Amino acid sequence: MPIETPYQMTDILYVEDWEPLTKLVSNTLKRYGYSVDVRQDGQEAFRAATRESYKLALVDLCMPGWDGLEALKSLHMVCPQLRAIVLSAYIDDKMEEVLLELPNVICWLKKPFSMAELERAVTRELQMHPIAAAAAL
Repeated sequence: MPIETPYQMTDILYVEDWEPLTKLVSNTLKRYGYSVDVRQDGQEAFRAATRESYKLALVDLCMPGWDGLEALKSLHMVCPQLRAIVLSAYIDDKMEEVLLELPNVICWLKKPFSMAELERAVTRELQMHPIAAAAAL
């Protein structure tokens, strides 16, 4: 039974190529009542964002095809209101500077992160910006 949250059925675009992590993250978020659309790379995410509305994106940086940076830039072009949380093991000081320059990146979690950390970040974003999330509908 899902835990009651203020944003039942929130659409989250999750862009990650490592299947064990996609299963863990999507199952965890589904238990909290969020709906999750998983895409394997940035190009798939871009195509999905041109057809579907999402309230939040979770984006890995290192993927085959379009990497996370390409995905973030492309997603911002087609969905400027779509905010993103970056999930990656490859976040150093230099990458943080790059991420700070991207208008759709709100925060990042360095892998490995706990599912509790992820749930807090997702819930915080959707509670802080309900108007932006609703505009995605």
